[in-house]
Amino acid sequence: MMRRVPLIIAAVMSIPLLFSWSLLTMRAASKASPQRPVIEISARVLQQYTQFLRENDLQKEEANIRRYEDPDDFPYYLTARADDRYVDDPGGIVLTYAAVDCPVTLPAGRQFRFGHVGPILDDIEAIFPLEPMSWDDMQAMVTELIGRFDGAGWKRVPAGPQGFSVTDGITAADFLRVKSGTKWTRVGYWRPCDSPEVLAYAEVRHYDSSSPGSFMPPAALSQPLPDEAPDRFLMRVTFRADDPVRDELRELRDARRIEVTGHPDREIPVSIWFDDPDWRPDDWNGKFVK
Repeated sequence: MMRRVPLIIAAVMSIPLLFSWSLLTMRAASKASPQRPVIEISARVLQQYTQFLRENDLQKEEANIRRYEDPDDFPYYLTARADDRYVDDPGGIVLTYAAVDCPVTLPAGRQFRFGHVGPILDDIEAIFPLEPMSWDDMQAMVTELIGRFDGAGWKRVPAGPQGFSVTDGITAADFLRVKSGTKWTRVGYWRPCDSPEVLAYAEVRHYDSSSPGSFMPPAALSQPLPDEAPDRFLMRVTFRADDPVRDELRELRDARRIEVTGHPDREIPVSIWFDDPDWRPDDWNGKFVK
């Protein structure tokens, strides 16, 4: 069960949200240093994987992907671990979702995942800020994030249960609807102004009830919280192509697998796509990927 929920409810009823975005940014950037600066990354769904890597100066990562022969649907992870012993990690990562006509920039975070099918990115996931937030900081972050999507011209859409679109406010009771595992609650759903086949989804996750995993926090990226610690929260935003788009991407991926191995279910190294990202079968007539 989430700890101290009755106290949280009492507190949020009486304390106004006085935290500004600039304050949140200063706190989030507290781990950055000249030795480990915050880096900026730009990406979008339906971008070529090679274009994403090369436009963001990730040549070392591309070399590692080639060396380890990552398969054609294995996601790429970009992390900024909190412990200063990880001197090769950046101090944080700022992601701009590079919609051509309505880009939106997220706060600095530590965990990012770039999913792809064959040569094309099909989903992007971000967890931020750099450190878990208090209840009040989380509320301010939710307000600011909603404002950023709305202000960039993204369209709210009723994509959640019972036509849920964007929250009118987060309460402690929202987290209690999750009976086991990590407590979380929805923030909202949007589509970019220029890509109706892409959906953005934002949620708040209760850090204290999270368990370590390969990607989800805490994942050894921040110092573990002691048992008596107050409730802390993180944001997660996912940008994802709709199912018809992903089906088409799988069709293209499988065609290349057949070309190389003779079987659609045999993975091939994604470096094959790096060397020829514009390969298409002779009869290709893609709606979303030309």
